[in-house]
Amino acid sequence: MSLEREMKLVSPANGSAVHCGQPVLRIAIATSDLEHVDQHFGSASRLAKFEVTSDSSQFVGVCVFSETRHDGNESKLVEKLRRLRGQHAVLSTAIGGSAVRQLIAAGIQPIKLGEESAIVEVLEYFQREVELGSTPWVNKALSSSTGESTDPLEAYLQSDWNE
Repeated sequence: MSLEREMKLVSPANGSAVHCGQPVLRIAIATSDLEHVDQHFGSASRLAKFEVTSDSSQFVGVCVFSETRHDGNESKLVEKLRRLRGQHAVLSTAIGGSAVRQLIAAGIQPIKLGEESAIVEVLEYFQREVELGSTPWVNKALSSSTGESTDPLEAYLQSDWNE
């Protein structure tokens, strides 16, 4: 599978880890129409990228891939993984075990929704997750995007020392 084109919005916030002082969750979505999470990760024709804060979500770009079949050929994952650098999570309707392992090794949380979902609803869900801070992987992603440590010992060692 090869990348046909990649489009990115150009803005001062693009590529930043913080919007107006807020941590940002960067997610990619396997989609055929930019309106629904409706594709298997390995054979997805598009990966739409979004930045989500507690009060907003913004489309920041899309990677369009050449047509491919769901055939178990793992070489098609290489380009997708390369294009997902910097993302915290990727959502799809299905994903193979090998792709899951590779995403986790790259520090990207794979999320299998199982059925088609509207992207707008998914983004609203993640806005609430960012606001509430109730999901461990979201908290870890947000703390890494702001430079905070999630390791208690590391946080203690970085704290101010008063004797």
